[in-house]
Amino acid sequence: MIRKLTQTLAGAVAMLCVVSTLALAEGMTCAQDDGKNCTMAKNADGEEIMVMVPGAKGGDKLDCTDKDDGTMTYKKAVMMKK
Repeated sequence: MIRKLTQTLAGAVAMLCVVSTLALAEGMTCAQDDGKNCTMAKNADGEEIMVMVPGAKGGDKLDCTDKDDGTMTYKKAVMMKK
């Protein structure tokens, strides 16, 4: 009984971790730039995060990637032409 409950709880926590990283990566846009680089990014909730994204300007969409050491990397999203 306890083993089954532990497995269910561990699965729920793992799912929450995955969903939270996807939610963060989904809605990032450049909020402020210094003319050459994006310096502040805003997520879908309106929270601003200090970043350094070369070549990104205000309003550009950003791609975010989790690294193994727990940090995030940001780069300007590439739009594909049809």
